[in-house]
Amino acid sequence: MVVKVMRSQGSSVAVAYRDSAGMWQGGIVSAECFSAHDNIQRGKEYDIPNYCIEDAIEYGIDFGVLMPNPRTIRPEELTQAMREHGIWEVADLVGKPNEAVAAILSLVGVTYSGLVKAAHDMIGG
Repeated sequence: MVVKVMRSQGSSVAVAYRDSAGMWQGGIVSAECFSAHDNIQRGKEYDIPNYCIEDAIEYGIDFGVLMPNPRTIRPEELTQAMREHGIWEVADLVGKPNEAVAAILSLVGVTYSGLVKAAHDMIGG
């Protein structure tokens, strides 16, 4: 399994990898899973045995649980939101990325502060 090292400390290594559905997952594995475990570098990709991933400790938060009721956005809603934010044509979309992101976020209903609050509520902090 090809993994990318996110960080390492002592004999533990946090890695990112794609599961069978192509989704990014994270896990903490032993440095012994790496053939060159004396020189594990952050950001580098390594091929480690599959059993290391199967035995890995999950790493990372499942952000999907913070938004349990996702909504479907209809094409006409996206068009309206873009226009309300001054995005009328491709040049606007390319030239006004912050406004485009604001338009999309206005539809999704997720804000950074709301996401942080939900995360803190989830862990009890």
